[in-house]
Amino acid sequence: MSEKKNLSISDLSEITNLSTATINYYVKIGVLTPPKKINKTRAIYSEIHIKILKTIKNLKEKKINLNGIKEIINNSDYSDIISNKIKHEKITINDLINNSDISQGIYEKLVDSKIIKLPKISNQGIPYHTLNDLALSQAVGEILSHGVSIEQILKNKDHSILSKSESILLAEYIKSIEGKKNRKNISSVIQSFDIIRKYLRRLELEKVLYRK
Repeated sequence: MSEKKNLSISDLSEITNLSTATINYYVKIGVLTPPKKINKTRAIYSEIHIKILKTIKNLKEKKINLNGIKEIINNSDYSDIISNKIKHEKITINDLINNSDISQGIYEKLVDSKIIKLPKISNQGIPYHTLNDLALSQAVGEILSHGVSIEQILKNKDHSILSKSESILLAEYIKSIEGKKNRKNISSVIQSFDIIRKYLRRLELEKVLYRK
């Protein structure tokens, strides 16, 4: 049986045994990725949302509150308390692109520049990414939506973790925000910028810790 790609909130509620009110609340507070809007009154969810909701339920069973769950899903800073299955949830390339509002071309640039890791290959020979990769690509999609260019985002690979360098790059992002700058869109860019930086620092840390 093939996986259902486009799900209504009612479908998602039935599959996960969560109320539509709970699902909407998770989206509102940023725990669950927003659905793809088809028009003003209709939005569709995907298999990714099922996986994330299952992850949320698993973490709640571990007595982790929603703030902690949000940090885990978006940043994976608390990976020591996540099971190996959750950390390495398999997400296809198409699902990653579709749930990040980025194009195939942007995705390829991120992979080519090594900002996002090359996909792994499953036992069935299918390329896949992890929830960490999804969080990174969603952050890129969010920053792009504010008018920051992909060329500016690709500079992340060239900057060190020094605070001064990060501040200069972040200032460029903020200056590139289209329209009137306000606390909300500046905060959104800063939060997305932090996710990208944390992801890249994590990759460098892994190299240092596990260097042979």
